[in-house]
Amino acid sequence: GNQSCVSQSGAQFIFAPAAAGTTNLTMTQPASYAVPSNVPQSITATVTATASTISVTMSNLGRDLQSTGTIALSVGAPVGGLAVAIALDDPTRLALAPNATTVGASSLVVNIPAGQTSATFTYHALQDNGIVTLTATGPAFITGTATTSLRPSGFAISTSNISTTVAAGNSSVQVCVYQLAPSTNVSEGPGTLRFGIAPAVVALTSSATSVGTILVSPLQVLGNQQCLATPFTFTPVAIGSTSLTLNQGVTFTVPNGLSQTITAIVN
Repeated sequence: GNQSCVSQSGAQFIFAPAAAGTTNLTMTQPASYAVPSNVPQSITATVTATASTISVTMSNLGRDLQSTGTIALSVGAPVGGLAVAIALDDPTRLALAPNATTVGASSLVVNIPAGQTSATFTYHALQDNGIVTLTATGPAFITGTATTSLRPSGFAISTSNISTTVAAGNSSVQVCVYQLAPSTNVSEGPGTLRFGIAPAVVALTSSATSVGTILVSPLQVLGNQQCLATPFTFTPVAIGSTSLTLNQGVTFTVPNGLSQTITAIVN
């Protein structure tokens, strides 16, 4: 009583959208009331569904390196999870893997558990040039794409010049792999060798073995490693100076601005 409409502070009709489409909302009059001829007794409710999308994030990558990509969903994966199929437009330049310790392949399916909105994958660069497009598809989701630009990679000495004495004993010399910018070959940062690659062989020589020697050379950098697992060992022999020079494989590029030679001074 004493109301002209359904109370806004109390009970009222609530329309709950369930799926995309249209529906008629029709009112039923209470008994003993007449149906007005000039006032609507029904209205149409239109529900527009927000499209569920897949997006992919990747970065540029140097030859024979690997990196981690991310698949993101705009909404949580449905009950039972979502299988996202990833394909490449040029599998001669890029490979895909579910993690950092699996050999790459030309395609991949990433399973995202129910309710989750993201997952990661690993991608491997097989060449040092070109742009590769990745396509990610999943049932009822709008396809996502991403590109990666391939570039060179190469090894450099990450240890500074050495100053030591014969009595001080051995010194370590570390070598790591780096992603390089196209044309300039300037470092874009450290990289990680792709899993499954043949070990990268690097050698270190001493220009004056009478001053100091390299205990074991060459050594190998393995897949899923950024640097030598065990660095080179410089052994001082006598007072003097010697140059320690790196030699890397032919498939790698000499970085511009990173050390290929360091000086070892034995006092």
